[in-house]
Amino acid sequence: MREATLLIPSALSTLPLEQIHLNQQNPRILKEERFKQLVASLVEFPEMLSLRPLVVDEAGVVLGGNMRTRAVLHLVGLPENEKQGRIEHAVFHRGLELDSMGNTVAQATPAQKDAYRAALATLFYATSLPVTQALNLTEAQKREFVVKDNASFGEWNWDELANGQWGDAATLNDWGLNVPKEWSTEMEVELAPEVLGEISLPEGEPEFKQMTFTLTREQAQDVETALAIAKKQEGYDLETGNDNKNGNALAWIVQQLNAQHNFTVDDDTDPDTL
Repeated sequence: MREATLLIPSALSTLPLEQIHLNQQNPRILKEERFKQLVASLVEFPEMLSLRPLVVDEAGVVLGGNMRTRAVLHLVGLPENEKQGRIEHAVFHRGLELDSMGNTVAQATPAQKDAYRAALATLFYATSLPVTQALNLTEAQKREFVVKDNASFGEWNWDELANGQWGDAATLNDWGLNVPKEWSTEMEVELAPEVLGEISLPEGEPEFKQMTFTLTREQAQDVETALAIAKKQEGYDLETGNDNKNGNALAWIVQQLNAQHNFTVDDDTDPDTL
């Protein structure tokens, strides 16, 4: 029979980083790709740190949130120029809300951008973190808490998650859900017309060629932003014979790059150096 114990008192506060200690005996592991996703999720939603404080014991050893602590320490330890670059990159991309065709449908206000920038600065330059201190736990209770805090009880309702309100399979995977392969495939097929928009091209002349590229998440964000900007340019899709807006926008960007390169070549007195 399990011995009955009193409720364990706890206290919500903040602790300096130097007083927070990673739990070296935590059995939870996180592969490199998942760790990168965790870091990215903190950058995208830094408010999570205050909404879900770490759980530490009296000595400041992390019982709950060990991987989040590692992610914070990783960001705090980045070089100064990289911190500033990542902050401004994140602020810029949160400021643009794009639809499935890459068109800007909403833009954050200056006040919203400033608030996000301030939250990111608190994350990248953190000197302390919100914690809940679990007091008077036995060593056995600490081990039990670590395991239970990392255990997944219950199952996900994949039909509910597939209704489109919770994001696509890639987003849910980034949030830490191991989306079943067959479910994500079915979801992508079901949502393809809505997510991708009309991708069919007219038959006959001119000839068409479809191209596929593999990008990192940040590269994809840059491409989406560039496409949205290109679509605001007058005449980007005139007389192309192509009804695909993304294709026209990408071609327009390439034309601008070629024009810039050709101007450089024409203006160069020593073409052999090119």
